[in-house]
Amino acid sequence: MRKQSKLTAIKSRLYPITINYTQILPMKQILLFFTFFLIAITGMADEKKNNFREKLFNAKLSEFAVKLKMSQEQMSDFKPIYRQYQQDIMNLWRKDRKMTGKPTTTAEAATHMKKQLEKQKKAQQIRIDYVDKFAKVLTAEQLMRLYYTEDQIQYKLMHRMSHSSNPNRKCHNREHFSKPNNDK
Repeated sequence: MRKQSKLTAIKSRLYPITINYTQILPMKQILLFFTFFLIAITGMADEKKNNFREKLFNAKLSEFAVKLKMSQEQMSDFKPIYRQYQQDIMNLWRKDRKMTGKPTTTAEAATHMKKQLEKQKKAQQIRIDYVDKFAKVLTAEQLMRLYYTEDQIQYKLMHRMSHSSNPNRKCHNREHFSKPNNDK
């Protein structure tokens, strides 16, 4: 008994905090629950984002089908090419995207602007590269209307998004491509 009390006295000096191991098990369960809960929420958010992107992609395809008067065969050939095109554009804009805040100096602003313009140049090059790929599937008239129609879709999307978040905000039409001439 004496030996055990001495040992307890030494332990209490070395380890002043005593741990009640019966309370640790519920804490572990609670932490485990919250960990799984956070993982599930993150997974649901990713799924929601991907679901939105897929709906948007399908809406764009249906708009192309109507505006370009595409046949079923053309649509089935066009879809994988357009999906890859969208992926290439998205990857370009996602690359090197950091939340650094607003530039505070003129030099930072100039550097930021140059990077943005370089990305626009690369995006334009991607669009040029895909013209030949789209030309294998589309007729000349459809090809002429493709980027104009895409620009219209983008404008509609931006217009809806800006007005859904702020109904008083004005959205200006900034078309990158002029409307193709339909005169024959």
